[in-house]
Amino acid sequence: MRAWIGGWSIATRLFVLQLVMIGVLAALAVGWIWADARADVERDAAAKSLAVAETLAADPFVVTSLGTPDPTARLQPYAVDVMDQAGIDFITIMAPDRIRYTHPDPSQIGQEFLGNIDRALVGDAFTETYTGTLGPSVRAVVPVFGDDGDVIALVAAGVTVSNTQVALGGRIATVLLAALAMIAIGAVIAWLLSRYLRRVTWGRGAEEMSRMFSYYEGVLHSIGEGLVLQDRANAVVLYNDRAAELLGLPRRPAKDTTAVPLARLDLPPAVAEVLGRSDAAVDEIAITPTHVLVIDRDVIVSRERGAGRIGTVTTLRDHTELQELTGELETMTTLSDALRSQAHEFANRLHTIIALIELDRPADAVALASSPIPTPKSTDARPASPGSTHPRGRPLIWGMRTAYDRRLRACFEVRGRRVRALVGG
Repeated sequence: MRAWIGGWSIATRLFVLQLVMIGVLAALAVGWIWADARADVERDAAAKSLAVAETLAADPFVVTSLGTPDPTARLQPYAVDVMDQAGIDFITIMAPDRIRYTHPDPSQIGQEFLGNIDRALVGDAFTETYTGTLGPSVRAVVPVFGDDGDVIALVAAGVTVSNTQVALGGRIATVLLAALAMIAIGAVIAWLLSRYLRRVTWGRGAEEMSRMFSYYEGVLHSIGEGLVLQDRANAVVLYNDRAAELLGLPRRPAKDTTAVPLARLDLPPAVAEVLGRSDAAVDEIAITPTHVLVIDRDVIVSRERGAGRIGTVTTLRDHTELQELTGELETMTTLSDALRSQAHEFANRLHTIIALIELDRPADAVALASSPIPTPKSTDARPASPGSTHPRGRPLIWGMRTAYDRRLRACFEVRGRRVRALVGG
C-alpha cells in the first residue's frame, strides 16, 4: 500500500488529500447540522406542544367541562378537533390521579397517563421527551386551575418523535444536497489544481522530485565550469561555486534562490554586458582582471503552451590556463620545427656527401663532413629547383644526373622542404 501510494505524482496525492479532506469536512458538517437541526425540531415541537397545552388549560370550555358528570363526552371531540387543527399527535386531558379523559386512542380513555406529572401537580408547566402509548414523544404537561386556585386537572399535548424525524428528514436532505454540492465543487477545484501541478511537475512524485533536486544540486556544485541561472528579467537566480570563483562573487547557500538584479552584483563589465542581453551566446570571450573567460549562453523555453522564455543558463569556462598551454605549445612547436630542420640539414648533408663520393670527389666529401652546420634562421626555406645555384645543392643535382642514367625518380629535401623530381624522360 505504501509503495503504491509512493508511486503517485504530487498532483494525484494533492487531489486525493483534498478530496478526503472535503469529504471529512462535509461529513462533520452534516453531523453537526443534523444534531443542530434535531435540537431545533425538538425545541419547536416542545414549544408548539406547550403553547397548545397552555391554551387548553386556560380555555373556559375545558374548565367547565371538567365539572360535568362525564367530562369525556364533551372534551374528547373537542381535543380531537384541536389536534387536527394544531397539527400535533395527541392531547390528553386527565385528572390529578392520572386518569385520562381524552386520548387519540379511545381505548386508552379511563387508563392512567404514562409520564411525569409531579411538577405539574404543584403548579409548574414543563416539557419532556417520554415514551408513552404512542411511542417516544416530545410533550408538554400543564396544570388546570380551578376557581380556588387548586389544580383540578392536567393537560398533556405532544408530538411523537417519528414525526419530528420526518420534519428533520427534510432538513437533512437539504444538508446532504449541500454537502454533495460542496464535495463536487471541491473535487473540481482540486482536479484543476492537480492538473496544473501535474503540468508544472511533469507528473513526477515527491520522492522523484527530491531525488532530482539532490542530483541537480550535486551536479551544479561538482562541475568544473561556472554556471549562472537567470530569470526572464535577467536577474541572477543561482550560480555555483565555480562561477563565484571566476566572477569574484560571494558564495550563496543552496537554499537561497532569491533573484538578484545584475546591477547589485559587482561583475566585470565584459561579463555584465553578456549577462544583460536576452539572446544566446556561443564562445564569446570576456576578459576580466584575473581571467580570460569563454561564455556560452542558452535561452530556456518552457514546455507549457504560451509560457515562452523563462530564463537563461550561462556557462563560464576559464581560458586562462588554456592560453598558457597554447603558448607552451607554440614554444614546443618552434623547437620541434628547429629540430626537424636540423634533421633535414643532416639528411641533406649526408645525401650531398654520398653524391660527392659517387662523383669521385672524396676530398670535397671530407671537407663537407667536417665543416660546421650553420643554424637555420627560418623553417620557411623555399625548395631548391634543379637549376638552383646553391653551393650545397649542386652535388644533389649531380647525383640526380647520375640517377638519370638509371631512369630513377629522385626525392630530396633542402632546409626542411621536400622536393620531388622525375629524373629522366
